[in-house]
Amino acid sequence: MSEQKNTFGLLGSVMDNASSSFDQAYKTLTKTMEQTLQARQLTSLAMEQIYKANVKIDSHIEAEGNGRLKVLFTLGNLSPFPMKSVKGNLKLEDSKIEIGYKEEAKIIDESNLETHKSDNLFDTPIDLQPQMEYEQSIELSIKQVIQSNGMIEVSFINLMNESTPVQIRHEFGIYLIDQLTRKAVKEFKKDEFDGIRKGEYSSEFIRELLGIHPVKGIEIGMKLEFTDNCKVNELNSHHRGINMQVEFSYS
Repeated sequence: MSEQKNTFGLLGSVMDNASSSFDQAYKTLTKTMEQTLQARQLTSLAMEQIYKANVKIDSHIEAEGNGRLKVLFTLGNLSPFPMKSVKGNLKLEDSKIEIGYKEEAKIIDESNLETHKSDNLFDTPIDLQPQMEYEQSIELSIKQVIQSNGMIEVSFINLMNESTPVQIRHEFGIYLIDQLTRKAVKEFKKDEFDGIRKGEYSSEFIRELLGIHPVKGIEIGMKLEFTDNCKVNELNSHHRGINMQVEFSYS
């Protein structure tokens, strides 16, 4: 009986030790898994920040007449990592604006300036390698002159966490001036207008606003026409650039 009691005592001691070892192993495993998960999350976040700092999105709007606007959308991958399964989504505040993609998209290799055709990422996911730039012309059809806002959202795979994609947003405005054709003219028929407004602006602002090519000079008396007419009255240079006085005629 004493021998059986000793056996049970020894067995109980072994079980206690095994339970203690199991608890310790479980705690160690749990801690290791938590550390691994935390490291994975930090790596995923670091990768996302690298992408967001090195992926460049831009848009430029040009008026094509008859209520049509062309939005030149560019997406550049300046990161050292590829962008996989890139998808785009274009949203406009005004649902009446029609969206079209009539021109083929292209990808430009910035390292050797080679260009090749690409799928439209607004329809089909694409891959964009490092030092590559994606270009897409988007046509907007507007029935009347309005001011609105738009947003392009680009999403792609995070190489460190494929279950959570990287999302980058680019917002832009569709301004009234973007919808007006601009050109230089010789003379205005000022008697057709009821009033005049004057203002002073930088030459850079006027060039961008009225679509004047950098090669073309701006002279005193130069007349520029869009829906409203304007005329350069005076040029003033200073340490920050050139300012000009512009006279706007309106009906």
